[in-house]
Amino acid sequence: VCFSLRACAGVSLLARIKGFTLIEMVIAITILGITMALAYAALHVANRTISSVAKVQSDVEALRSTYFLLARHLSQASNRGLENGRFQGRRNGLTFYSVVPMRAFGGGRAYRFRLYQQQVSDSVRQLVVTYSPADTSLGGEQSSQVLAQFEGNLRFSYLAQANEDVNESWQDSWNRSGLPQLVKLQLVDDAALFWPEQVVQLHYAGTQVE
Repeated sequence: VCFSLRACAGVSLLARIKGFTLIEMVIAITILGITMALAYAALHVANRTISSVAKVQSDVEALRSTYFLLARHLSQASNRGLENGRFQGRRNGLTFYSVVPMRAFGGGRAYRFRLYQQQVSDSVRQLVVTYSPADTSLGGEQSSQVLAQFEGNLRFSYLAQANEDVNESWQDSWNRSGLPQLVKLQLVDDAALFWPEQVVQLHYAGTQVE
């Protein structure tokens, strides 16, 4: 029984309003779940893409630093006037002496450089350079720097003569007096990183005074 006309109208309006059915609620929840799953997948892909780009940038910077060191310092390797300043080359690293510029490493004098590989895990290695003044009486501590991180192995090889008329081949080690004319660095057994072969010419090869 309606007590007034307004109350009767309100009851009639509520009677016409329908709520959500159970099926409609299930469909809505399902659509919401699918939307959230797609959004999470897209965010995960975006994060992986950002990480991949950052790794590529890091690898490129590592290559640039390594090539800079080889082109600038290894190419100027010399043992002139250095006692026990012999070039030593191995398959997995090398030791050489070079006079660095005045503004580098507190330069203007000869430094001893050593390049070698360092194990990080079962498959990951690092290329490390250490450098210190060749004349220890002048003071100066040894410093080290990680140039690159990679999977696989870095391989150094050495060539005495860059001349087609001379029957020379690349050697895994350098035990001769003086300097090789060419030093090659290549990355092997690493499918994840493309590392172009690097060949450095030593400007003072064949002119060393022991």
